[in-house]
Amino acid sequence: MDRRVTLPILQHILVDVRPKEVVLKATDMELAFEATVPGEGQGEWTMAVPGKKFIETVRVFPEGILSLECPDAGGRLWLRAKGMNSEHNIQPGEGFPELPGPSKQLPVVKIPVLRFKRAIQLGSIAVSKDATKPTLSAVLLHLSKHHVRVVSTDGFRLAVAEVPCDTNLKDEVRLIVPKRALDLIPTLLGDEGEVELCWDGTTLFLDQPGLKFSTR
Repeated sequence: MDRRVTLPILQHILVDVRPKEVVLKATDMELAFEATVPGEGQGEWTMAVPGKKFIETVRVFPEGILSLECPDAGGRLWLRAKGMNSEHNIQPGEGFPELPGPSKQLPVVKIPVLRFKRAIQLGSIAVSKDATKPTLSAVLLHLSKHHVRVVSTDGFRLAVAEVPCDTNLKDEVRLIVPKRALDLIPTLLGDEGEVELCWDGTTLFLDQPGLKFSTR
């Protein structure tokens, strides 16, 4: 959760409870996350929970079943797990912004996730720390017919990491991705299977089972 956001609702996580799953959403209007976890419950309800406390609580709770309870009176969410309880203020989720999503017409590239994570780690090491050079403080994601490359430079060093991959792209694509987003991707993605990439004129979308992530 980014403390620099100006809209109070962006300091919250949207919790969307459904009969067979729980969907968690967060955004600062530049980065957006959506995680879906299986669950069992009654009814459907949506709430906005202060994100910092929610994340810190879940981190210290023991592994196992986590129970979310919202009394009929509303205004409070209880988290319970193996004798531990935590109470959270909540508010209606109607004011939470709609997360961006790709259209079905966009091209999709599938990359083995472990190779992609490794390429990000190696290809982003030369990113500039100079905030006055926004292009050099980001990473170039270069997609061609048979390769995906991650490239960074600070004007003195150059780092290039390449993943062999049949993308089926007719034309090469070059995307400038913020370093902040690239730093998060290896920690967000699992280690199995593939990750799907697609993009439009302003946003890069990543999709893996149970997780959606986008960056402008």
